[in-house]
Amino acid sequence: MKIVKLLSTVILSVGVAGSALAANETMLMKCGASSGKAYFFNGEGWINDTIKDGQIILIGNAGGVEGEYDIRFTDAFGAKGYVSDGAAVFLAGSDRGKFSFIAAHSNYTAQYTFDVTRNEVLWTSHKTGTIVQKVGLYYAECEG
Repeated sequence: MKIVKLLSTVILSVGVAGSALAANETMLMKCGASSGKAYFFNGEGWINDTIKDGQIILIGNAGGVEGEYDIRFTDAFGAKGYVSDGAAVFLAGSDRGKFSFIAAHSNYTAQYTFDVTRNEVLWTSHKTGTIVQKVGLYYAECEG
């Protein structure tokens, strides 16, 4: 797909352990710890929220299928990916070095906007059917 090829030429892929990516998958962007603000529905309300040891990785050709995407991440609950959790991940739009992806699941939605010119990602998390129910907006710096 053209977007994967475009992203691959714009973003410097960062190497990972061979077992982390399936055959033909491409790491398009790798981001570190996230910080932001979240509203917790358990009564805490608005708080500063960080994922200090977090990581976000945008994957192209997810599962070895051209044109498919995944976003894999590490948070307080460990390492996981949206696709392996049953979510659909798709490119929602792109313009001037910014690429927005949505991960949609029956229990949550998330939107990530990767800015390849500034090496950063802004993302939102809307969790209603999960252990921790919250809505948050986060920022992370990326390599690329």
